[in-house]
Amino acid sequence: MFDKDVINARLKKSLQGSTPKLKCIVSGVERVTSMDYLKTKEDKFGSIDMFVKNYISQDALRLLKQNKPFNEIKNELNPGGDFVPNQALISEALKYYNV
Repeated sequence: MFDKDVINARLKKSLQGSTPKLKCIVSGVERVTSMDYLKTKEDKFGSIDMFVKNYISQDALRLLKQNKPFNEIKNELNPGGDFVPNQALISEALKYYNV
């Protein structure tokens, strides 16, 4: 198993010269972020890489708290997109959020 510092260093190196983006695992919507923001999530998720892999946008999280189905959330936030939510991945990611 890798040390979180090694994982974060690899991620930072792979993002050098580019603007980091987060992709919501519920809606498929992407947003630009910063390494400073990513670092603030490190303690909660264990590593920056785990945060990126388990990212759920605030809009999607709000709708999840209203018990809306994953596909309905995706259609509301990303209509017309071809992204398909992975229910198993989302269920696993929700352990990091208070849902």
